[in-house]
Amino acid sequence: MKSFEQQAQLIRQNISVAKSNAMAKIQVTNSSAEAEAYLIRQNSESQAINNTISNQARVYETIEKDIGVNGDDLNQYLYLNSLKKQKNAKLLVGLQNTIINFGNNPTPIR
Repeated sequence: MKSFEQQAQLIRQNISVAKSNAMAKIQVTNSSAEAEAYLIRQNSESQAINNTISNQARVYETIEKDIGVNGDDLNQYLYLNSLKKQKNAKLLVGLQNTIINFGNNPTPIR
């Protein structure tokens, strides 16, 4: 009887070791897969950002050619164009050394 109990205990320990080995392999596989997925996501996001920047550069080049501006003039054009699209935006042109009252706080313009 004692011999059968020892054999049963040995089998249970072997099963426990096999289970631990399998769990370790599963954990390594899952960790590797997560790392690979993260790398793929990062590369995709990087490529998307790169594509966006390249496309913006091409658009700006086209704008420069079509309207004949470059450098600071292009930046000012883009800025003013973006202001035009803003809801409730106000643009004042040609006011030098003037004080304008927006509500309670006077704002000097230079």
